[in-house]
Amino acid sequence: HALDINMNATRLGAATLNESAYQYGWSGTVFRPLDDKWGVMAELSGTMRKGVTPQNQWLVAASYELSRRVVLDAGLSAGISSASHRVALFAGMAMLLGQVR
Repeated sequence: HALDINMNATRLGAATLNESAYQYGWSGTVFRPLDDKWGVMAELSGTMRKGVTPQNQWLVAASYELSRRVVLDAGLSAGISSASHRVALFAGMAMLLGQVR
């Protein structure tokens, strides 16, 4: 199992009078490898900004390691708060382009 916790801050640029130009985000992900190629994960995440309703969601996903440099993933996310999207399906690919030494 692996646990990944992230927090971030983003300056969005110009904002309206009652909204902050800064948005804060958080996420917590639990990943479990099933074998040497497959893995599953579950995540809770959200964003908050003064003057805007917070957005929170959960997601579940599966990943497949095509090679040491390419991982495919797909899953489902659903909003928790009223400002979040209802349900979304997604698929993606991560590629290792190089290493920093």
